[in-house]
Amino acid sequence: PAIQSMPWDPPRDFAGITPLGNEPKVLVISPDKKIKTLKELVDLAKAKPNAMNYAAAGIGSPPHLTMERFRNAAGFTGQLVPFKGAPEALTEIMAGRVDMYFSPLTPALPLIQAGKLVPLAVSSARRASALPNVPTTIEAGFPNSDFEFWIGAMVVKQTPKPIVDRMHAAIVK
Repeated sequence: PAIQSMPWDPPRDFAGITPLGNEPKVLVISPDKKIKTLKELVDLAKAKPNAMNYAAAGIGSPPHLTMERFRNAAGFTGQLVPFKGAPEALTEIMAGRVDMYFSPLTPALPLIQAGKLVPLAVSSARRASALPNVPTTIEAGFPNSDFEFWIGAMVVKQTPKPIVDRMHAAIVK
């Protein structure tokens, strides 16, 4: 609905300057859940259809889309609990009031390192360098479950090529 009313069409109206990076999402749960693997979590979710819930930092946000892709690939149902952002979602995961969350890595990492969250998998096609012992969702046995969230610099398509080239060179430098 909202996307249909946008005055622009991203593929038609924008051109890429350069990719800036990828940010993997990490599926985290509370240590109190006593779940050690992604398979255990999925088995529990399948045994209790719609009983488990999952956080998202905004409906349609990368964490939400990551969970939806994973949930569909893994074949379980659950209840979405939307939050304004990662801090609120992570607080509820640590407290055990929300079962799982595909968090951006940056806010979750200190909490994982402190033992306040258990990382079960990352959403990227490759393991995250910051969590080398945490498997990807694919490695954990769930084909077609990866979700790459990339960030890039864009300009309006009519931007002259010399300007785009100069911006690209500056960003890469």
